[in-house]
Amino acid sequence: MSIKGRTVVEFQSDADVSAAIERWAGENKYLLKTQDGTWRVYQKGENILVPPMMLAVARTGNAYRMEAWVRFPMINRVMSLGMLPDEARIESEAGKKGFIPRNKLRKEVNTLLGQLGVQPIA
Repeated sequence: MSIKGRTVVEFQSDADVSAAIERWAGENKYLLKTQDGTWRVYQKGENILVPPMMLAVARTGNAYRMEAWVRFPMINRVMSLGMLPDEARIESEAGKKGFIPRNKLRKEVNTLLGQLGVQPIA
């Protein structure tokens, strides 16, 4: 099974969950990297030892879409002899490639999802 891509979680909430997401980002040391009218993209890590762990959140009305993935920079992919993809989903069944940062991100995102009352990522 290919692990390329992003893990997507969609849910609805009448509450504005932005404050909870910002609090979670601060507590877990995620930095806001980009923001536009709909999307906010957070990143943790930015080097060879800690590949960037990414969370993007979009809001449209009361619908939310979260995308979580680990981004492996070119140097990581070269050092792995091309075994790592450029982006990796974080579900447990997504395979063994890059499992340490994927597991860490899944645990952190599941903490956020729990705070929001959303089903965790398996």
